[in-house]
Amino acid sequence: MKRIFSALLIICILLCGCVFAEEAAVPLYTNRDILSGIGRNIELYGVYGQFDSEELYLSTLSGILDKHPEMYDEVLKIMLSSMDKYGAYYTPEEAEKFLENLSDSITGIGITVNSIDGNLIINQVMPETPAERAGLAAGDIIISADGVNLTGMDLDAAISHIRGTVGTSVSLTVIRGNLGQLTFSIVRDNIISSPIDYEILDDGIGYIRIYSFAEHTSDYVSEALAAFSEKGIKDIIIDLRDNGGGYLSEAVAIADMFLPEGKIITKEDHRLDLFDRTYTATGADPGYNTAILINENSASASEVLTAALAENNYATTIGERSYGKGTVQTMNGLISGGIIKYTVAFYLTPLGKNIDEIGISPDLNVNNTLEPVDLTQFTEPSYKNTYYVGMSSPEIRYIKEMLAYMGVYSGEVNDYFDENLRIVLEALQKSISPSTPSGTLDPAMQINIFGFLGQSKVRADNQLTVAKNFLLEK
Repeated sequence: MKRIFSALLIICILLCGCVFAEEAAVPLYTNRDILSGIGRNIELYGVYGQFDSEELYLSTLSGILDKHPEMYDEVLKIMLSSMDKYGAYYTPEEAEKFLENLSDSITGIGITVNSIDGNLIINQVMPETPAERAGLAAGDIIISADGVNLTGMDLDAAISHIRGTVGTSVSLTVIRGNLGQLTFSIVRDNIISSPIDYEILDDGIGYIRIYSFAEHTSDYVSEALAAFSEKGIKDIIIDLRDNGGGYLSEAVAIADMFLPEGKIITKEDHRLDLFDRTYTATGADPGYNTAILINENSASASEVLTAALAENNYATTIGERSYGKGTVQTMNGLISGGIIKYTVAFYLTPLGKNIDEIGISPDLNVNNTLEPVDLTQFTEPSYKNTYYVGMSSPEIRYIKEMLAYMGVYSGEVNDYFDENLRIVLEALQKSISPSTPSGTLDPAMQINIFGFLGQSKVRADNQLTVAKNFLLEK
């Protein structure tokens, strides 16, 4: 008994000692302090040549990277992000994707896809693309590319098998509705995707939604304005909500289409005045009545365009305060193939305001609201029957209509129970009860789907409504 007590006492003392040791070991200096102190000492007292701390740090970092080249990417990422809150380093692979996002052209076949439980399902086939010409359709389930099984594969990995060099072909096998497996041979090409949508609304207002200020965005906007001009339309809504920016030059070019000659669009404010620049409009007054929609995600180039029109009194802004990114970034390519991005200037509004971390307050502050789903647009099932793959019934169409409205079903809305519907139902059943997914459409699942719609809400676009009413009244 005495030995046991002694052993416990020793353990207790050791544990207490560990606690005291940890408390005593709280560092008084950071690694940065230690390195800085070493640098100062060598700079002041070293006898082997003249050194400064900056040279020492660079020599040390270079030596580490020579011995551990695998750390190169991580070191550059840390360096850029610590120097500049918008600074970034992109590896060659990341740089390719980054530049692709700023381009209106990508290499591929012209589809967008979703992955549901490892099943690759086409949700959109872009018009006038190789995919459309070959006959692919929304709702097709892609099971293989050039004989490689894509089912269960990571989404990025699966997409890499579909995309490739312009002019090469890919053989895709898909499952479609009641037709079973189909195979398509498709030649890859440059896919041009428009960074805008435009339409003429029922009340004769021209509407332009700009998703990003990518390459040639101004050309697409010019095309939209030409279409409006043919119809004699002067009332225009520019929707910049959730537009995170892009090329400053594209925002300037678009602003130039709405402002008369001599009006200031924006100014670049650099650390050195030598590089400061003012952008001014060069055209004639087109006479548009313009409303601009913004929200908390409208940033950078979106704010340049907004401020250019609003502060020159050529547009009324509607929505919510914008993000507040009033900085200009530039990019430099590295010999390694990577890219560094860093801030070179602030941009100022026509009135000389710096809106960085402040944003633009709209003239009319309007919030969107959530409203219940209008269930009268759907037919409620009888909740009496169970349906399986291969069966047909109007009630299957009712459910497909609901699932398509919810954005989870992208296939053909008809009476047929296809593989696409089974995949969606099984995924939903897993989210409700992971142990009992069946992929069937039984009464319980029908109740769940209709009930979910009844409890759901959709966003009412009050901002767009106010913009339309404002222009009509004006």
